[in-house]
Amino acid sequence: VEATVTGDDDIQVRSVQNVVALPPFVLGLNLPRSIDRPGSIVGEALVVDAQGQPLPGIAVAATLIRRHWNSVLQASDFSQGAARYTTQVMDEVVEQRRLTSGAEALPLQFAATEAGVYLVELAAEDRLGRRQAVRLDLFMAGGTPVTWSRPPAETVALSADREAYAPGETATILIQSPFQTARALVVTEQPDGRFGYDWTEIANGFGRVAVPIRAEQMPRLAVHVLLMRGRLPGPGPTATAPFDQGRPVTLAATRWLTVTPVQHRVNVALAAPSTARPGEAIEVTLHLTDEAGRPLAGEAAFWLVDQAVLTLAPEQPLDPLANFIVDRPLRIAARDSRALAFGLIPLQENPGGDEAAAEAWGQENVSVRRNFTPVPVYLPRVVVGADGMARIRVTLPDTLTVFRLRAKAISGPARFGFGTGEIRIRQAIVAQPALPRFLRPGDRFDATVIGRVVEGPGGAGRATLAAPGLGLGAAAQDFAWAPNRPARIGFPVTVPEDAAGEARLRFDIRRGADGAGDALELALPIRPDRPHRLRRAR
Repeated sequence: VEATVTGDDDIQVRSVQNVVALPPFVLGLNLPRSIDRPGSIVGEALVVDAQGQPLPGIAVAATLIRRHWNSVLQASDFSQGAARYTTQVMDEVVEQRRLTSGAEALPLQFAATEAGVYLVELAAEDRLGRRQAVRLDLFMAGGTPVTWSRPPAETVALSADREAYAPGETATILIQSPFQTARALVVTEQPDGRFGYDWTEIANGFGRVAVPIRAEQMPRLAVHVLLMRGRLPGPGPTATAPFDQGRPVTLAATRWLTVTPVQHRVNVALAAPSTARPGEAIEVTLHLTDEAGRPLAGEAAFWLVDQAVLTLAPEQPLDPLANFIVDRPLRIAARDSRALAFGLIPLQENPGGDEAAAEAWGQENVSVRRNFTPVPVYLPRVVVGADGMARIRVTLPDTLTVFRLRAKAISGPARFGFGTGEIRIRQAIVAQPALPRFLRPGDRFDATVIGRVVEGPGGAGRATLAAPGLGLGAAAQDFAWAPNRPARIGFPVTVPEDAAGEARLRFDIRRGADGAGDALELALPIRPDRPHRLRRAR
């Protein structure tokens, strides 16, 4: 939603806000992604409202689906001279039941006796009959054959049980083999340049590989799987059947495992008042902790920056940890002498399309006053003690804006982190000047101030103007704020003929109900009508 408002001073203020449209409720499902043996699938289901609170009394349909893939070989037309596979997806409903949401998560349990890929679906309707559903797939190992979707290229599909891993955990990679029985060579690229080789048995169309994760493998670890099959027994290609389906096949694939640097990260938390008054002295608390929430000692750089400054250009990344972690390229290539006519076997596919667009850096557009300090405080070295706490006293400037809090921290030689926050500088009454950019001797003008009510009621008010060296008609005026409208007060001012240098004007606006107000002072240059010329008398 974008809106542009023109004020009484003819200044336009534009604001853009993103509004997230949420449904009346959201379905949640928690399931294990991999199960070691057939038996039962145990999970949880939850229905929440737009605020994330449990919403009881919603009828939910829970369905267990077993998914199969059936690949059929089809001959192409005579111009191609090659066969291709067409894969069909077949979903079999195993069990369906009705549930009613409650204040707590509902337990889910389905019986599953065969290995394969299963999907659990939750579906519900709101009062208007609008249906929403959520699906989550999982794999169950066992002794029965499993089918997979045939990949578009001659490769093997690999899937991991998690998106990312911490050092000390073990990653499980599922090999979706097109062969029911085979052996797979698993090659792991270690950070020191060596390769780890392990054989994994493929049975019933799948295999699983356990990879221990170490801190040295950050930020990601490459795991390669090489699957080879010799020639199958049977007749070879003939003139009437030119397709050699029993030929030897070599398949390869790569899976990148993301390793998160949790043991090298400092969690930085900044605690400050959400709002403050101009010129107020506040306290900002800096707290450093590790991944388990334990306090850490260290040092930090802390600063405040005006949000209006951040709208001028993209802010540089705050996380310093990325500068110390270097990605490693692939160092392995596979070559099959039976496929030299086709060159190297690709270890990973390069999908087309553009990369994801960079994260939008635009900030909320705000209107700020002219005289502001963009960075009111910058402390390059804040020492944090063993309790992980540091308290910083900050005196805010007179700017009515939003200040962004930034901090970069280090704890020891191998832990880095950053933290962010914000403080909104607000007051009940705001005085905004509407003045010319400069004055000339002999000028007559209205020194205008616009009084805006930000908090509280309107009603009666009083405005005063002090302008030493200038002629004033009336130094004080009484006025009244109309509902939802600013007040515009003008003071007739005369500039003397002999005035020079600059004129200082000080406005003061007060609300009669509680005495709340605002005062500001600024200087206007006094420029002559025409440049002075000096002539030497003869």
